[in-house]
Amino acid sequence: MRKIRREIFIVAIIVVVILAVFLILTNSSGDNNSENISTVDADLKSVAINIDDVPDNFDFIAEKHWTDPGNFTNATGNGMIWNYIEHYQSNYIENTTSNGASAQNDVTSKIIQSVTKLESKDKAELYVDLWSERLNNKEGYTKINIETIGSKSAYYHYIIPYQSYDIDNYVLCFSIGDVVVTIGGGGLTVNQDTYHNYAKIIEDNVINLCQ
Repeated sequence: MRKIRREIFIVAIIVVVILAVFLILTNSSGDNNSENISTVDADLKSVAINIDDVPDNFDFIAEKHWTDPGNFTNATGNGMIWNYIEHYQSNYIENTTSNGASAQNDVTSKIIQSVTKLESKDKAELYVDLWSERLNNKEGYTKINIETIGSKSAYYHYIIPYQSYDIDNYVLCFSIGDVVVTIGGGGLTVNQDTYHNYAKIIEDNVINLCQ
């Protein structure tokens, strides 16, 4: 009888150990999904947030999508020329009027995103580093500590005074593979979690499309 109990006990321990190892490996794989991506082979518009990701009272305003290689200068504030393979950007604005038209004013909440494919993963990570370095040295910008999104990320808060009150603004930049994402905006109905959550949606879109 004791022998049977001992064998059952040993089997139970083995089962627990196997389950523990499985959970550790599963969690580890999930955490490293972003790190394992070296290049993003997906249309950038398909990984960006879309109208279904934003609140119902937000309107789509405009977008630009360049699929031919090009470059832009001073995006990180140090005069560097960044060669891109593809670039997508779009804006959303809160609908604050009764007739369905969006009010274009300083207090209306906004979502501004850009998704850019650079020449390599190293270039995308360097972009985030230099972008963050510029804002670290820019008056009025406060860095927000967050769990890393993608390979590298940086998140900042700044205030724009408006009449008798202040408007909170946020901007987040992260790299995933050879893509760099910047998303931000501000207004009276946004908070610190707003743009962090949008960045996570983009990260998840990339991971799902590149697995």
